[in-house]
Amino acid sequence: MVRAVVQAVVGGRRLEDIKASTEFMAEKAIADGSIGASTKTRKAFHLPTDKVKRKQSPRRAPAAVTPAGPAQLDGTTKRLVTYDVLDCTFGGGMHSAAVLEAAPFARVVALDCDYAVGTVAKTFAATYGAERFRFFGNRMSESLAMFGESVFDSVLIDPGPTESQLMDPRRGFALSSENSHQMDMRYGPQMKLGALEYLNKCSQSELRESLAKYGMLTMEQCYKMSRLICSRRPFYGSHDVVTAVSSPGEQWDDDMWRYQCSLKKLSMPAKFMLSLRGVVNQEWHELKAATENGVLLLRNGGRLTVLTTHQWERELVSTLVQEHPNALLLYEEQISPEEVLDEGASRHHTLMVVGKTNASSFPIKNLHISEEEVQRSATEWVTGVVGGQTAGFPANNFSFRDLDAKERRAAAKNREGPEFDRDDAHWINPRQKIQ
Repeated sequence: MVRAVVQAVVGGRRLEDIKASTEFMAEKAIADGSIGASTKTRKAFHLPTDKVKRKQSPRRAPAAVTPAGPAQLDGTTKRLVTYDVLDCTFGGGMHSAAVLEAAPFARVVALDCDYAVGTVAKTFAATYGAERFRFFGNRMSESLAMFGESVFDSVLIDPGPTESQLMDPRRGFALSSENSHQMDMRYGPQMKLGALEYLNKCSQSELRESLAKYGMLTMEQCYKMSRLICSRRPFYGSHDVVTAVSSPGEQWDDDMWRYQCSLKKLSMPAKFMLSLRGVVNQEWHELKAATENGVLLLRNGGRLTVLTTHQWERELVSTLVQEHPNALLLYEEQISPEEVLDEGASRHHTLMVVGKTNASSFPIKNLHISEEEVQRSATEWVTGVVGGQTAGFPANNFSFRDLDAKERRAAAKNREGPEFDRDDAHWINPRQKIQ
């Protein structure tokens, strides 16, 4: 699991370019004597070992005239070459640690809405240094407003709760506990309402639509669960909610937060709890904003890596790749269940790697489209039936407008703007023809 993440985050053409630049600068610095190197190191860079140049300290000649102006820098000036990574979901720091250990020239900027991980972030800063690791307690949807566009080489998104949140009974994820508690389920204090408070205040239609957005429950099940919640509330603890949604004698397994082999094997109450967790933490909106911002945050040739568990997460990333002109799906890697269980806190089945292209990626994405589909799309676009059925062909930013003569005159009149409000009787309207 960690191997796949490291390969996805710090792999690709951009990494090879930085490696080549680093080796070139190291070879140049060793050759001119800026830094010392052993005979073995000089042989590795194919440098002569008989005569080693030593860098001479600059000396000022007596009575020398130094012209005024900016200092002249020689070719041995060190230049910082790094590989910048944004970890949108820091959590326990497993992915950030793997990247920092695998790539010594990588710098990681981590985000997490849970302030409790600040202790782990301080440990990382002390271990790897402030030059290589920075942490901010913000949501991943705020990344674009914080950093701007084209500033990272790789962006990593790992949605879902962390192991520390699942193990802490105060966070409200323990459903099998006999002791009733305030079912919070929030990832961070930025979320407005906890799960228990949300169930007591939301309307039936709002709850039904929110549950249906995640696609784990059918529409009939969403109707059933929303009616059941509204008829059984108010709830005073987690035990009340579990009793209301559970079947008689049903046993809850807290491992459902970590690993799901298939939605078909999960009961309807378990799917309800998973959907409720997504509603409380706004997971759909957060992931959608994070993936859209991630493409903008990347430099050309950068990579967006998303670890997905549920079908709605994969559909969200696939929709982004299909609609964004500079996003291209590089590859998907299925994580075996044994490897997922070995990692303990991991819950993911599919690793999706999206690359950012400099030019439009629609010609590549449309290679699999047949000639009949292209003709049908062009016909529908020209006739105004549906605009742009095929992604990027012939255009995806046009709307077909068929106006009659009366509508065109009204539109032209509206473009001219309203007449001036003047009380002067001698004022002449410029639109009125002079007889």
